[in-house]
Amino acid sequence: MMQYIEAQVEYAKEEAIVSTLRTQLASQQSCIHQDSHSLRWKSAELAEELKDLSLDVQKCLSEVIALHEFCSLIEHEHPNKGFSLDSMDDSEF
Repeated sequence: MMQYIEAQVEYAKEEAIVSTLRTQLASQQSCIHQDSHSLRWKSAELAEELKDLSLDVQKCLSEVIALHEFCSLIEHEHPNKGFSLDSMDDSEF
């Protein structure tokens, strides 16, 4: 009879450990789910920001190309006026 009681006590201890581990696992799974959701949200935000920055870069490049073409046209049409893209510094923009 004593062995039966000792076995029941041991079983109860093991069940308590398993229960604690299950609770810890559930908590960790919840944290992982929240982290995963946060990472997906942040990824979407960063993708949108990258898209906006890419559009800004494309716009700036288009403006630089248009300005370069305009300056080349002026330089070609008025070669003796001393105008040159090379003679301009950043302060003139």
